[in-house]
Amino acid sequence: MAPRGFFQMRATPERQARIEELGRRIGSDSTATIIDHALGIALAHTPKKEATMVEKSADNKRKELAEEIYSESYPRVDDRAHRRETIERIEDWLRAGDDGEGVTARELSIEWDEYDEPAE
Repeated sequence: MAPRGFFQMRATPERQARIEELGRRIGSDSTATIIDHALGIALAHTPKKEATMVEKSADNKRKELAEEIYSESYPRVDDRAHRRETIERIEDWLRAGDDGEGVTARELSIEWDEYDEPAE
């Protein structure tokens, strides 16, 4: 096992070639310097936490919409397991489509009812 503060990396021929190319470009033959440089570039180009918040916001909106669709489609069903499982399926259905943009929950519930009809 490598000492604390060190890590081991499997250097495939392709990875080794990329490390060497980056070393030539930055003028260094130190693997540590090359990796530090690559990590700096990766961190500089990685979206910050705000992107995660946007994704969470979209997930929350999708869940709220799925709950509305469920309420429209199953007004008389009082089964927590059915509700939870169906809302998850509706969320997946919305995610696979256009997230219900520009359509009301009522209109989407009609589409959901057609989509979710058992095959005869």
